[in-house]
Amino acid sequence: MTKKCRPTTEAPQRSASARVHQVMSGRDRSFKARMLRFAGDLAEPFYAASVRLRNLAFDRGWRKTQSAHCPVISVGNLTTGGTGKTPAVMYIVSLLQAHGLYPAVILRGYKAADHSEGDEAALLRQRLDVPVIVNANRVAAAAHIQSSHPEVNCVVLDDAFQHRAIARDVDLVLIDATNPLGYGRQLPRGMLRESPKALGRATAVIVTRADHLDHDEMQKLDVRIRRRHRAPPAAHTVHDWTEIVDDYNDMVKEDGACVVVLCGIGNPDAFLRDAAARFEIAAKMSYPDHHAFGPDDVRGAIDAAEQYGARAILTTEKDWMRLQNMIEAVAENPPPIWMPRVTLRFLDGKEAIDQLVLNAVFGERDSD
Repeated sequence: MTKKCRPTTEAPQRSASARVHQVMSGRDRSFKARMLRFAGDLAEPFYAASVRLRNLAFDRGWRKTQSAHCPVISVGNLTTGGTGKTPAVMYIVSLLQAHGLYPAVILRGYKAADHSEGDEAALLRQRLDVPVIVNANRVAAAAHIQSSHPEVNCVVLDDAFQHRAIARDVDLVLIDATNPLGYGRQLPRGMLRESPKALGRATAVIVTRADHLDHDEMQKLDVRIRRRHRAPPAAHTVHDWTEIVDDYNDMVKEDGACVVVLCGIGNPDAFLRDAAARFEIAAKMSYPDHHAFGPDDVRGAIDAAEQYGARAILTTEKDWMRLQNMIEAVAENPPPIWMPRVTLRFLDGKEAIDQLVLNAVFGERDSD
């Protein structure tokens, strides 16, 4: 007999990502959390000083930027975790292709094993018909593209705001409305990679997940961004779940179904909120960004799905890049795996961003 789907609270052992955010935000008042924050307080000034020195070296010309010898569009952020760079990169690549260009994507390949290109690169390769180069040295990657893909005439950098060694024509910075400034502290105490003052060198700021704030909250965030960037955000966007597909790439239309959520992404709270708006969630299992799922993680999700009679396990496309082999190894007949296809939709500012990108490639002329 199928058990009724009963939404549960996150079991502490299944929500490592949530624990990290609770510690950084100060919501966790336990002794261990206070000690971790104290350690972060001690380490943060050293990290911040090293970032300032590095930026100073580039600002003064002591460290040089190198040209990719073609137009370069950078998509980055100020914080660790998921601000929505992958949907933004996909949007920009599609924009460039629609105007007859041949872009390539360069990314670091965060936590990619020696035998793997990483989840982000795997997803970009699957979704985009362009060269995707994984190399922490973006300058070397650009040189490789020139020799191996002579048709490429522009480059999109994924997560390169802090990688100042390569010159760029447009520097887009994404700010996640659900946690815009990473608890206001730099690593390791908070989620900021560098001071918010760094927004001053961005070409434009795009607010993502803007639908998670009401009008007054968004106005306050715009003021905070303008104070640091000297201009308001150029655009506000949302992450649309345009469709749900299963592990056979078939479309799923079962709104309200019971699911178990399993993810290892930078902003699990936003994903969970979007999931709760469409499905009934029996159990939530979230792990840190780019988590290497093991057999126990997968078995835990499958067991929860069986316990609550869940229709499927819901995950993200990036997580599926890391999960698919593990699930096949752990279970002969696992429950269906569902994942949303996420696209970037502009609430405003689309024309401004399009023109900014196209002007960088075509020059200051009509790029229609």
